[in-house]
Amino acid sequence: MIIVAGRRLTPTEVFDTYWRFAARRQQVYEARLHGEAPPWTTDPILASYRFTNCYRAADRVSQYLIKNVIYRHDQEPEEVLFRILLFRFFNRISTWELLCSTLGELTWAEFQLNRYDQVLSRASAAGGRIYSAAYVIPSPRLGAFRKHTNHLLLLQRMMRSRLSHSLSAAASMVDAFHLLRSHPGLGDFLA
Repeated sequence: MIIVAGRRLTPTEVFDTYWRFAARRQQVYEARLHGEAPPWTTDPILASYRFTNCYRAADRVSQYLIKNVIYRHDQEPEEVLFRILLFRFFNRISTWELLCSTLGELTWAEFQLNRYDQVLSRASAAGGRIYSAAYVIPSPRLGAFRKHTNHLLLLQRMMRSRLSHSLSAAASMVDAFHLLRSHPGLGDFLA
């Protein structure tokens, strides 16, 4: 019997199995991180298949987001939020780099929806992938034909609602979650 958030839980064999798996997965990650040579495990499943990292921030795309999107350029909350949302809606490094190479520094202060839309429309029409396959963000129904245009419209709506100010004033992470979750197309995972 364990107590989590005031609730009494009786761990099951499945619960224990999951946490053993997570611990072994983390051991593989740490061995790779420390430059150890493979094989990093004797577990045939972990040795044969790819799995997400135990910590979200440890994956390659999140590391790129942290280093190249969040902590580069203007650190005003509004600008940081704009860059994070723009990046996460597509969650694809090549899409971010395409926008940067075509439009220059990406800022809310200079955001022009039609310019961003043109760049993404051209890339998509040329057969380029602009979204990551890692997770699918449903297209909010904001009146545009293309999914990416609706995401840009959502981004514009969120920024115009002064979301960065609301998030800064949030009393807790639960409040911040609910603020993000209140926007169309943002499910629990992304929020």
